Amino acid sequence: MLWANFLHLYQPPDQKKYIMDSVVNESYRAVVSILKDNPHARITMSIIGTLLERLDCDAYRDVIDGLREVSSRGQIEFTAGTMFHPFLPKIPDSEIFRQINLNNDVQQYYFKSAYQPHGFYSPEAGYSYRIAEIAHSLGYAWTIVDEIAYSGFLSPRGYDFGHTPGFYSGGLDLQQIVGTVSGKRGKSHPERKYVDYTKLYSIKGLHGFLVHFRERVISDALASGQITSPEQFLNVLKPEMRKDRYLLTGTDGEAYGHHQKGLDHVLGQLYWRKALETITISELPEYFPVSEEVEPIPSTWGTSEDEVRGKNYYARWHHTDNEIHDKQWALTDLAIHAVTGKGGERKKTSDVARRMLDEALYSCHYWWASARPWWSIELIERGARALADVVAYAEGYKGGIREVEKKKVSRGKAAEALRLYQDVVFTAFDWLRTEKVWDLSHLHK
Repeated sequence: MLWANFLHLYQPPDQKKYIMDSVVNESYRAVVSILKDNPHARITMSIIGTLLERLDCDAYRDVIDGLREVSSRGQIEFTAGTMFHPFLPKIPDSEIFRQINLNNDVQQYYFKSAYQPHGFYSPEAGYSYRIAEIAHSLGYAWTIVDEIAYSGFLSPRGYDFGHTPGFYSGGLDLQQIVGTVSGKRGKSHPERKYVDYTKLYSIKGLHGFLVHFRERVISDALASGQITSPEQFLNVLKPEMRKDRYLLTGTDGEAYGHHQKGLDHVLGQLYWRKALETITISELPEYFPVSEEVEPIPSTWGTSEDEVRGKNYYARWHHTDNEIHDKQWALTDLAIHAVTGKGGERKKTSDVARRMLDEALYSCHYWWASARPWWSIELIERGARALADVVAYAEGYKGGIREVEKKKVSRGKAAEALRLYQDVVFTAFDWLRTEKVWDLSHLHK
């Protein structure tokens, strides 16, 4: 078994300073230190451009320098990505290209020649064929998606989760399926198609453009804190380790030490013991054949089997039955049109409004409005205000949506932005008052 470990580093552009301090000290510096101490260890990493700017601004240049150093030694393969972490399946092509180009400029500024991306990562592993087409058109060789994109099903495979009682991952309740109480191993359904990790896949119609499938169950076991020691990790993998296959895990980089205390030490011990040979994602074709063309399903890293069946592929960012999401995306479309015009061409708006829009497209505030189970009215309001301020500024109200409200503007895009902003916030409060948030969060396993 070869291990290709993918880490995605991201913080929203308006992240609070004290949280940044914690993330840097608990996770980012730890990951850099682990790689420096284990020169044989190899990973693939996505780090968004705005985070690099923030690390520089907040005097954490040592993290940037450390990442560049270990990458120059061949230990980190950087992927291409986006500047401000927008949810790509929901925004126009012109905005996708812009986010990718902005990100490339920043990456090259900080990482110099160490930034040579072969692959592309779409935030939240948000996949659509259109995104793959764009990545392919820009010269990238592959993208990474969740394994559910292969057939709409997830598999626990032969892993032994006997020591992770109650573990739940993306529609798979392993306490029932794997039988953790008795220590039984997972069982796959023979009538379903699962990803075969002894071979590689290309996307039909894109002339050799590869798609790599993140293995959900193991990735979630790491990200959720179910793995607490290197011994446990290796015991879970043991039934599969002797096979001529690869393990492709993908998690937030912040999982190592910040989200999950101690997981950085587990990672360091695994590398120090050389328990698994590690490779980058771009090295996979050197070991495994590309032998199947596929048409991946629209999906994200969190899409469940039920959501695929219901064609509700992007539920955490735009659920088919979430009126807050509907209003958020109506406000998003309005903000994009206020800056670019209906045809997608640049209007005579200031560079300030353009930059405001770039930042306001970040994916977090849609996620926190899902209530399945994640919810934060503070972050919902913050995101809606950022989008409304874009419209107000583009329409000449330099004081943002607050100025529009004070002046009692009743017509035009600015007035529409104020109405949508208020609808988002008031609906969110209604959900709290009527306990809809409680009901939805408890329906979500």
